[in-house]
Amino acid sequence: MDTPDHLERGEMLCTVNYGGHPARAVVPRSYTHLAVDKGSVRGGGPFKRWKIGYRSATTCTELKKTATGKHPDVLQYDGPATEAVLNVVGKGYARLVHHGRDGGRSEVTDISLGPFRGRIELPGPGLIEVDCLVDWSLRIAD
Repeated sequence: MDTPDHLERGEMLCTVNYGGHPARAVVPRSYTHLAVDKGSVRGGGPFKRWKIGYRSATTCTELKKTATGKHPDVLQYDGPATEAVLNVVGKGYARLVHHGRDGGRSEVTDISLGPFRGRIELPGPGLIEVDCLVDWSLRIAD
């Protein structure tokens, strides 16, 4: 956030995404600027060709029973608080954050190194931000 009265760096919205697939993240309303940082990538890597766009939350994939991916994504969840099974294949990490309709934000889980399979709690309706660069799946538990 960079205004005449306030300067504050927010959280990382999305990790590096190789392979040309779109990476999706939730941008908090309070953000006034976004920055692309090549980090430790040598020679600029994938940042030679990038673009940013915005879309409505209603265009995100709906989590009704199961969702899968291998890149960062944002899912719509309209159901009640429930358990889900997260499966992370390979040695990647996974971080899930729930953004409630009331503006609340809570970290659902943070797996430092996969593979992983386990139950997690979904707090209720909202957007579920999945930050993971290996194959992952999220299934509503029976």
